[in-house]
Amino acid sequence: MPGGNAPDPKGTADPFLFDYKFGSLEPVRKRRPSGSTCDSPVLGRLEFVRMPPGRSSFWFGHQRMPDSRFSLQIVCEVVDDDVPGADHVACVVGLRRNQVRDAAACVALVNARLRELNLPCMVREDDLVLTAIYLRPRPLLDPCHELEYHASVAPELLVTVAFVSGKPEAVRIDHEFNDPLR
Repeated sequence: MPGGNAPDPKGTADPFLFDYKFGSLEPVRKRRPSGSTCDSPVLGRLEFVRMPPGRSSFWFGHQRMPDSRFSLQIVCEVVDDDVPGADHVACVVGLRRNQVRDAAACVALVNARLRELNLPCMVREDDLVLTAIYLRPRPLLDPCHELEYHASVAPELLVTVAFVSGKPEAVRIDHEFNDPLR
């Protein structure tokens, strides 16, 4: 039986020990280096960032939004070093279409957090301007994503809201970063 330990009825040697030739070997896929770019008609130009094992690598980029003075940062986590897929594109399109509804849904949670921090301002949905979208590696299967808003009533604050299954669940308030596209 070829390939086994039992002798071949013809008395030939075990092919795994003698004169065995490989038909072909699959080449090892070269890993994508950090800094690689990818262009998408919807997501714009994205740059790849490789993370250490155990953490998701991601693509990030900025694009101008016609209805805002701020750029929109898009961060798409990926498995291994894949490019963002159609699911990332679909989620970004959906989130941009629903940005006013999502801002309105998180106003109460944001105001509660502002009161906890003893900040003198409160926000309305018109005060929250979408500035970043953070998506997980499989956004259509993972119900979590984060949206970052610039609060126009307090220009130094950035509000990051974690959404689970389309509902705001947690809020983080940070000081504003320098936006390179402003």
